[in-house]
Amino acid sequence: MLHFDEATWLITGCSSGLGRALAEATLARGERVAATARKHQSLSDLAAAYPRTCLTLPLEISDYGQIKSTIERTEQTLGPINVLVNNAGYLRLGAIEETTDADYKAVFDTNFFGPMQIIREVLPGMRKRRQGCIVNVTSVGAFSPPPGASAYSAAKAALDVASEALSLEIAPFGINVIIVVLGAFRTRVMESMTYAESVIDDYKATAHATRDRFETISGHQVGDVHKAASAIIDAVNQENPPLRMPLGPDSVERVRAKLADVAREMEVGATTAASVTYY
Repeated sequence: MLHFDEATWLITGCSSGLGRALAEATLARGERVAATARKHQSLSDLAAAYPRTCLTLPLEISDYGQIKSTIERTEQTLGPINVLVNNAGYLRLGAIEETTDADYKAVFDTNFFGPMQIIREVLPGMRKRRQGCIVNVTSVGAFSPPPGASAYSAAKAALDVASEALSLEIAPFGINVIIVVLGAFRTRVMESMTYAESVIDDYKATAHATRDRFETISGHQVGDVHKAASAIIDAVNQENPPLRMPLGPDSVERVRAKLADVAREMEVGATTAASVTYY
């Protein structure tokens, strides 16, 4: 059974929400944590409370040079990274017709390309030690996207699929992958979400309705990040952790509904699918 007691964790997006809760819970267990955030000054109280086991670092997830230096400082100060948590996220809303290539690039840089670069940087050490765990925080929106969130949902879906392929690639090395399929949690992600500059009135009932709903539920989500953090820590320490870990009742409900829809579509299309062969 894998136990990462007194392990070194690298966690991105620790200024608030799940990342902050996970850093706090891990440090309270006596483990070592490199807690990163774009504005790492917000983490000064953690560093003061755990001066020997907490390293706070600034990290702009789209800055590949900074990613490399963050990993180097973490391992020089705290030791080899045993657990990587890609938690940092960026939410930008807008209908596809309203969303520019620059919008998509900004969202993908934070939610997909940044995590991929961090993974590539930590994997050589994990492979050498034949031990480790990579936790990638995605979203139920990656599987069941709402209108108006195509950029965020697509980036998280890319992270989900890449994580599944990664799990097959690195399983022989004793390295686990956990995909956290996050539902609605009481974090600041909706407070910091941005919107496409172009606004087309025809999307009021679809894409814009998602924006209105997100603004309404912000601060009232049922998900508790502290309980989620505890669940993730437990999963990391399991002998055979789940590949996909839904968190939040809405996550399970939406995935089940989408799977039922897909199953119906496959049944309807099965005859046509079988008819397009050479024999």
